[in-house]
Amino acid sequence: MAELGLQESSELANLLKGLGYERFERLNTIVRQSQVYIGSIKNDTQCKDQFYLGVFSQFDGQSLADTVDYLEANFALQRPTMWSYLGTTYKPYIHRNMINMNVKLPSDVDFYRKMKVVLNEPIYPYDQAAAIIKLVDPSIQVSPLLMDHLGYIERSALLMQKSYASLNDAIRALWLADDEISVEKVQAYPNNWFRFKAYNLELQHDLVAIDSTRYLTSKGLNRIDVTKPDIDRFLQEVMSFIEDDVFFTWKSLLDSGFESDFMAKANLSDFAYERLIFTIPSIRTIKTRGSVYVNQSHPTPKCPPLTDFFAQELGGQSRDIDDFLRELNHKFGLDVTRTRALEKLAKGQLAYSTETNHIYPDKLSMYEDTYQELGIDV
Repeated sequence: MAELGLQESSELANLLKGLGYERFERLNTIVRQSQVYIGSIKNDTQCKDQFYLGVFSQFDGQSLADTVDYLEANFALQRPTMWSYLGTTYKPYIHRNMINMNVKLPSDVDFYRKMKVVLNEPIYPYDQAAAIIKLVDPSIQVSPLLMDHLGYIERSALLMQKSYASLNDAIRALWLADDEISVEKVQAYPNNWFRFKAYNLELQHDLVAIDSTRYLTSKGLNRIDVTKPDIDRFLQEVMSFIEDDVFFTWKSLLDSGFESDFMAKANLSDFAYERLIFTIPSIRTIKTRGSVYVNQSHPTPKCPPLTDFFAQELGGQSRDIDDFLRELNHKFGLDVTRTRALEKLAKGQLAYSTETNHIYPDKLSMYEDTYQELGIDV
C-alpha cells in the first residue's frame, strides 16, 4: 500500500475492484468490498469453505467470539463483518454461538422418514425439536448440522423451516393456517418470543379471542364475513361513545346504550368484544375478575391501579365497603372481592377504617369520620 501511495485499506479494495477481482487468483472477497485480504486460497466458494471450515475445526468446541478474534488478529478481518458472515454462511456448524464440528449424521434412512412425520411444524424452540428427535432415537447427536439436513435453520434459539423467509412468516403459518386455534396450543411454547408474537397478532386482529380456550384466526374471520376494517369501525364506534379518563366495562357500555351493527354481523361472545376493546392503542386495562377499561387522554405505559377506579365511583364520598362493592360489581359486571379490595386499598391514596367499615377518598376524611364517631374534633 505504501508503494502505491494508499492510506486506507478501503482504497486498496476500490483499486482491486476497479482492476477486476478476476485478475487476482488468490484474492478472497468477504462481504463488503472493503473486507478483502490476499492469502493462499483462491477466490471461489470451494476454497473459501475449505479455509473457514479449517478454522472452525481448530476452534471446535470454542465460541464464535474466539474464532472471530483469531481471524481479526491473524488476517485483519473486521470483527463485525466476520461475525455476520460466519453466523450466516456457516450456521449449520454454530449453536448458541459455539462451534460444533465433530458431528456424525445418522445414516439410517428410516430415521429421516420418521422425522418427516414428527418434526413438521413451521417453527420450534430448539430444545423442543431436540427433545422430539431424542424420542425417536435417544442415541442421535443433535446438532445444527442435523437440523440443517432435516430442513430447519436456527434463528435466535428457534428452528425455522428453510422454506420460510422469516420467523414472522413461519409463526403465521403455524397459527393462522386454520379457522381456529386453541389457546392451549398458543401457550404450549415456553419461549417468551411466542407469547410476544401472539400478543402482536391479537393487536393486529389476526387472532381474536372468542372465549378463554379459543382464538378465531383471520381465516376464520373471513369465513364469517368479518374483515379487519369491520373491526376497526366497531372500535372507532366504541371510542366515539366513551369519555376520556372515565372507567368502563363492556357491561356498563351496553347499559349506557351503546349499539353497533358489527355486533349483529359478527355475533361474537362478550368475551370477544372485551378482548377487541383491549386492542385499542389508547385503552388501558385493569385486570381483575373482569376487565375494566379507561381511554387515557394522556396514555401512559402502565395500567392505572384498581384504586383509581374505586375513586371514580366513590366520587369524593365515603361508603360502607360492602355496599360499595355490591353496587360496583352489579353496575360493571365484575366480581371484586372484599379481600382483593382491601389488599389494593392498603397501597393507594384511598383509605379504609375497620371501626366504621367504610372506604374513604383519603386518610384525612377517614380520620375526620373516625374521630367524629368518638366525639373528637379534628
